[in-house]
Amino acid sequence: MRLEETVRTSGGLYTLTEAALYAKMTPVTLGRWLYGDKSHAALRGSLISKSEGKFLTFLEFVEALAVRTLRNTHGLSLQKIRAALDMAKRDYRIDYPFANKDQKVFLIGGELNMVI
Repeated sequence: MRLEETVRTSGGLYTLTEAALYAKMTPVTLGRWLYGDKSHAALRGSLISKSEGKFLTFLEFVEALAVRTLRNTHGLSLQKIRAALDMAKRDYRIDYPFANKDQKVFLIGGELNMVI
Protein backbone atom coordinates (compact mmCIF):
# COMPACT_ATOMS: atom_id res chain seq x y z
CA MET A 1 0.00 0.00 0.00
CA ARG A 2 1.28 3.48 -0.77
CA LEU A 3 2.37 5.62 2.14
CA GLU A 4 -0.09 8.42 1.38
CA GLU A 5 -3.05 6.03 1.28
CA THR A 6 -1.96 4.34 4.49
CA VAL A 7 -1.71 7.65 6.32
CA ARG A 8 -5.30 8.45 5.32
CA THR A 9 -6.79 5.07 6.25
CA SER A 10 -4.76 3.45 9.03
CA GLY A 11 -5.67 5.51 12.08
CA GLY A 12 -2.04 6.09 13.00
CA LEU A 13 1.46 5.79 11.68
CA TYR A 14 4.71 5.20 13.58
CA THR A 15 8.32 5.10 12.51
CA LEU A 16 10.06 1.83 13.26
CA THR A 17 12.25 3.55 15.88
CA GLU A 18 9.28 5.28 17.52
CA ALA A 19 7.22 2.05 17.65
CA ALA A 20 10.18 0.13 19.10
CA LEU A 21 10.62 2.77 21.79
CA TYR A 22 6.93 2.66 22.76
CA ALA A 23 6.95 -1.15 22.69
CA LYS A 24 10.11 -1.31 24.83
CA MET A 25 12.07 -3.35 22.31
CA THR A 26 14.98 -2.73 20.00
CA PRO A 27 14.39 -1.37 16.48
CA VAL A 28 16.48 -4.29 15.17
CA THR A 29 14.09 -6.86 16.67
CA LEU A 30 10.98 -5.05 15.48
CA GLY A 31 12.51 -4.59 12.03
CA ARG A 32 13.33 -8.31 11.83
CA TRP A 33 9.73 -9.19 12.71
CA LEU A 34 8.38 -6.84 10.03
CA TYR A 35 10.91 -7.25 7.24
CA GLY A 36 12.95 -10.33 8.04
CA ASP A 37 16.69 -10.52 7.53
CA LYS A 38 19.19 -12.74 5.76
CA SER A 39 18.43 -15.74 7.96
CA HIS A 40 14.83 -15.12 9.07
CA ALA A 41 11.61 -14.61 7.17
CA ALA A 42 9.41 -11.71 8.23
CA LEU A 43 6.80 -12.57 10.83
CA ARG A 44 4.34 -10.60 8.74
CA GLY A 45 4.82 -8.07 6.00
CA SER A 46 4.19 -4.38 6.55
CA LEU A 47 1.43 -2.55 4.69
CA ILE A 48 3.98 0.07 3.72
CA SER A 49 6.79 -1.07 1.49
CA LYS A 50 10.25 -0.79 2.98
CA SER A 51 11.28 1.38 0.03
CA GLU A 52 8.87 4.10 1.23
CA GLY A 53 10.36 4.05 4.71
CA LYS A 54 10.21 1.90 7.80
CA PHE A 55 6.75 2.68 9.18
CA LEU A 56 4.10 0.74 11.09
CA THR A 57 0.38 1.30 11.04
CA PHE A 58 -1.53 1.42 14.30
CA LEU A 59 -2.70 -2.21 13.88
CA GLU A 60 0.86 -3.37 13.14
CA PHE A 61 2.01 -1.58 16.29
CA VAL A 62 -0.69 -3.25 18.42
CA GLU A 63 0.27 -6.64 16.99
CA ALA A 64 3.94 -5.94 17.76
CA LEU A 65 2.95 -5.37 21.39
CA ALA A 66 1.06 -8.67 21.43
CA VAL A 67 3.93 -10.57 19.82
CA ARG A 68 6.39 -9.06 22.31
CA THR A 69 4.18 -10.25 25.17
CA LEU A 70 3.74 -13.72 23.69
CA ARG A 71 7.50 -14.01 23.24
CA ASN A 72 8.77 -12.42 26.46
CA THR A 73 6.09 -13.33 28.98
CA HIS A 74 4.88 -16.66 27.66
CA GLY A 75 7.98 -17.90 25.79
CA LEU A 76 6.21 -18.67 22.51
CA SER A 77 8.40 -19.23 19.47
CA LEU A 78 8.08 -17.06 16.39
CA GLN A 79 7.21 -20.23 14.47
CA LYS A 80 4.08 -20.78 16.60
CA ILE A 81 3.13 -17.12 16.35
CA ARG A 82 3.69 -17.11 12.57
CA ALA A 83 1.57 -20.26 12.22
CA ALA A 84 -1.29 -18.60 14.13
CA LEU A 85 -1.06 -15.45 11.99
CA ASP A 86 -0.97 -17.52 8.79
CA MET A 87 -3.94 -19.66 9.88
CA ALA A 88 -6.02 -16.61 10.80
CA LYS A 89 -5.36 -15.02 7.42
CA ARG A 90 -5.73 -18.19 5.35
CA ASP A 91 -8.69 -19.86 7.07
CA TYR A 92 -10.62 -16.89 8.43
CA ARG A 93 -9.42 -13.90 6.35
CA ILE A 94 -8.38 -12.04 9.49
CA ASP A 95 -5.39 -9.80 8.85
CA TYR A 96 -4.67 -8.71 12.43
CA PRO A 97 -5.90 -11.38 14.86
CA PHE A 98 -3.90 -10.03 17.81
CA ALA A 99 -5.24 -6.50 17.27
CA ASN A 100 -8.85 -7.37 16.52
CA LYS A 101 -11.33 -6.84 19.34
CA ASP A 102 -13.63 -9.54 17.91
CA GLN A 103 -11.04 -12.32 18.34
CA LYS A 104 -9.78 -13.72 21.60
CA VAL A 105 -6.31 -15.21 21.76
CA PHE A 106 -5.28 -17.45 24.64
CA LEU A 107 -2.76 -20.12 25.59
CA ILE A 108 -3.56 -23.68 26.53
CA GLY A 109 -0.57 -25.79 27.49
CA GLY A 110 1.82 -23.58 25.55
CA GLU A 111 -0.29 -23.67 22.40
CA LEU A 112 -1.77 -20.51 20.92
CA ASN A 113 -5.53 -20.68 20.38
CA MET A 114 -8.02 -18.22 18.91
CA VAL A 115 -11.75 -17.89 19.36
CA ILE A 116 -13.36 -16.33 16.34
